Amino acid sequence: MNKLGMILVVLLSMLGIDSQASDKTKKELRKQERAAKKLEKERLLMENLDSIRSSVQSKAFVLQADMLRGRYGTVNVLDANNFIKINGDQVVIQTANPHRIGFNGLGGITINGQIIQYDIFEDDNAVRINMQVSTVELGHITLSMTLGATGNAWAHLRGNFGLQVSFNGQFTALDNLRQFEGMRLF
Repeated sequence: MNKLGMILVVLLSMLGIDSQASDKTKKELRKQERAAKKLEKERLLMENLDSIRSSVQSKAFVLQADMLRGRYGTVNVLDANNFIKINGDQVVIQTANPHRIGFNGLGGITINGQIIQYDIFEDDNAVRINMQVSTVELGHITLSMTLGATGNAWAHLRGNFGLQVSFNGQFTALDNLRQFEGMRLF
């Protein structure tokens, strides 16, 4: 009985050592998988950022806003009708609210402008743009945009006479655009 107990203890200890070794390899495998996923995510973000940079350089992109912030608070809006579109040296800024009456037929305004100055600043995870725009409706305005590697986009519009509006939404290339543009004032 004593020998049988001794053999049983040796067998169990061998199984325990084997299970600890397999646990260790499972942990190492999980670490390697996480590291591979992290590298893949970083690679995809860099590819997306390169695509954003090329669109910004060619001046062919849209910020489709799903939230507007202004003097009177924050409003969640439809992203297909609220946007800032840059196409060459032309800028179209549109706001819309289906619950109100506006100048463009969509409950907001649609403004055309001409880019006067266009400066690009690049970071590791974002592209920033500062531009001066001349419009008939608002005069000269300053438009500051930040386009993140994930596709998130923010824009802050400052105009004469205290006008300040922020657009939060998604970056979209002109190729993938889905929008409805309202009537323009001029």
